[in-house]
Amino acid sequence: MSETLFIVCVSIVLAVAVLLAVWLIISLIRRKKHVEEVKVVSVDGEEYYLVPLGEKAPERPAAQASPAPAQAPVKTSAEPESEAAAALADGAVLLRRSSALPYPQAYAALSGAQKKLVDAVLAHAESKSGCKTVVNEHAACVYFGKKQLVRVLLRRGRIIARMQVQNNALCAYADENDFDIREKPVDVRVEDARTVEHIKGMIDINYATFTEERAAREQKQKEERAKRRQAKRLAAAAHKQH
Repeated sequence: MSETLFIVCVSIVLAVAVLLAVWLIISLIRRKKHVEEVKVVSVDGEEYYLVPLGEKAPERPAAQASPAPAQAPVKTSAEPESEAAAALADGAVLLRRSSALPYPQAYAALSGAQKKLVDAVLAHAESKSGCKTVVNEHAACVYFGKKQLVRVLLRRGRIIARMQVQNNALCAYADENDFDIREKPVDVRVEDARTVEHIKGMIDINYATFTEERAAREQKQKEERAKRRQAKRLAAAAHKQH
């Protein structure tokens, strides 16, 4: 190898090494900048990173061991919200879960007019044959068998009627092909007597749909039992002939 060719090869290798070093430095700088720009969300004392969809959250730095600080005297008054937010790191976001009232308490807090709207919806649904009302901490529900005819939710003074609009043809197809489907419920905000009348109409439609589905299932089961009895009779007759 000539001296000139050797010098050229060494120069190329050095240039590639310099470019690689520059690329690594730029990547580290960008990574550090990205980590600094990541927002931190604190929810009930737990911290979470907010990163774009598809990106991986940066690793949290390991906690350094430090002597336990002396216990501060307990304050009788709660800290103001501004002081709690100021204790977070720069760019952090403080979130608090809202504690919803149990349904009985939320219902008691409604106005007389709002209670009448809730009672009208539940009474209409419960008047259907085979329906019953179940009240728990979250909602008041009216069921037709295992089917939920209407579910009344109370959220911050607002009344929501949730109904499952069912498609019998789709349900029958799912049953015949042995796969599970879940239809999304429909939420309607109950604001006045006119809205209640619309909800009653939807309840009537759902009830008719549920009863038709039940009748179809019972008819199918009846036909299957008849087929089994016929098969047994044929098997018994064939056994006697032998």
